[in-house]
Amino acid sequence: MKKSLFAIFLAVTIGLVYSCKNNLKNSTEFQKKDLTTQNLDSITKALEIVYEDDQSLRREYQKIEKEFGWNSQKAKDLWAKQKIFDSINITKVTTIIDKYGWLGIDEVGENGNSAIFLVLQHSDLNTQLEYLPILEKATEKGKATISELAYFKDRVLLRQGKKQIYGTQYEWDDEKKEYYLASVIEPEKLNERRTSVGIPPIEEYYEEYLNREWNLSEYIKRIERIEKSEK
Repeated sequence: MKKSLFAIFLAVTIGLVYSCKNNLKNSTEFQKKDLTTQNLDSITKALEIVYEDDQSLRREYQKIEKEFGWNSQKAKDLWAKQKIFDSINITKVTTIIDKYGWLGIDEVGENGNSAIFLVLQHSDLNTQLEYLPILEKATEKGKATISELAYFKDRVLLRQGKKQIYGTQYEWDDEKKEYYLASVIEPEKLNERRTSVGIPPIEEYYEEYLNREWNLSEYIKRIERIEKSEK
């Protein structure tokens, strides 16, 4: 892990999870017929634990990174522990999805529903590619938000060596020693695409999470410099 993005990602994730959930509360259709009230309660409790396992160490990591640095032994030890939790959680979540489908807020609550998305967002590329079509269908049915789908697609695209669409992912600039928005298609039209999926303008994100102003021309020059150095 070259540089941690937990400080940014955690803040963005919290905003994503809790700003979009009103879109899900009207969903009442169960994905599978064998989803009973009894096993639904059990699934909800299991996902609550998954949610906490996914988020608690990441919150702690944010503090350790700030105090000791991303390359400190404490940070490395905590990240190793988080990877174990992530591996276990992926198995739990994919097992639930494979049997019952993508469960909505009305079925497993806000944290349970968020746990499904967050665990897959933190999973490996092959797992993400496998479950992307399921997330797309869940979005159509109102069991996941279009904003979550946007975040998911952006991460998949970057991992495939492509440009992101909605500008939700950040990377570290070794030369400037700061985070920046990872490469995005048609940056001049970025806010139009963000608005279409319910994500605030990039200017607001830069100010809130990076503590500096967004400058389109400077961003384009940065991307050109970085892409040239990577050739």
